[in-house]
Amino acid sequence: MAAAVASIPQPTKQVDAVLNYYRVPEDGTIDPFYDGTVIETRRKDVEVPVSITDLRGFENDTSLDQQGFQLVSHSSIEKDFDDEERIKDVYYKECADLLKKTTGATRVHVISHIVRRKSHEEAMQDEQGLDDMAPVPKPSTGRVVHVDQSYNGAKAVLDLCLPDESEQLSRSRWAFINVWRAIEPVNREPLCLTDARSVAEEDLQERELCLNPKDAGDDGARFFMWSVKPPAQANQHQWYYFSKMTPEEVLLFKIYDSKLVGTARRTPHTAFESPEDSGPPRQSLELRCLVFWEDQ
Repeated sequence: MAAAVASIPQPTKQVDAVLNYYRVPEDGTIDPFYDGTVIETRRKDVEVPVSITDLRGFENDTSLDQQGFQLVSHSSIEKDFDDEERIKDVYYKECADLLKKTTGATRVHVISHIVRRKSHEEAMQDEQGLDDMAPVPKPSTGRVVHVDQSYNGAKAVLDLCLPDESEQLSRSRWAFINVWRAIEPVNREPLCLTDARSVAEEDLQERELCLNPKDAGDDGARFFMWSVKPPAQANQHQWYYFSKMTPEEVLLFKIYDSKLVGTARRTPHTAFESPEDSGPPRQSLELRCLVFWEDQ
């Protein structure tokens, strides 16, 4: 069972939505998650009605270490994010500096990024006629509750990305934190996140993360992520979002934290279809970062 949660001061605005949770196969065999392939947009998930609280106006009431996510004001030199090399050369450094300033970390290593400019519906149309294991034509909003890496998966990524230093770095506190930014104001398919304290460990289902063949290494490394099973009680998982996010703010959220006590260690999240959706597809940029406190 999840521990009793000290609630965030409750704004009055909520939206009703349906979120997609993991459906455990009938035979109990846990299937892999095939990252970047068409099959993952075709899965028959468990649809769960939820109420999602809008934290706009309450931006300072959450933190990375308590709820597992935090909204931060931040302007970038980059505006269009259509130049891959400039994203890596300029934006990566901006976000590394932001994470150090916000968390007190001594070191940040940005692993990768993903730009999304397609809606879920557009992706489904583009994928018609493709084989289940075909790569997705272009990234789109992710409409399933998940955490990018499990506890085991985070360590596997650290070992892969910093093989000569991972043993030493893992002796002190380290984390996996994502940095999510709207490229244009968000009017469709916003990102929502749970208060990490409301999600019990037994609600997490570890699955092998099979990389898109074009991205996979040849070293035999195995990776793992969390899918999330439906909660035992209605509204047990407490969901939040920030409406109308702009390019002048970023959402930081925990994927993993090596600290075992007194901090959020993982934050399930998903895009969702809101009754207020309007306008063109959402455009967003997400960075995945290894964060180190070498003094802790």
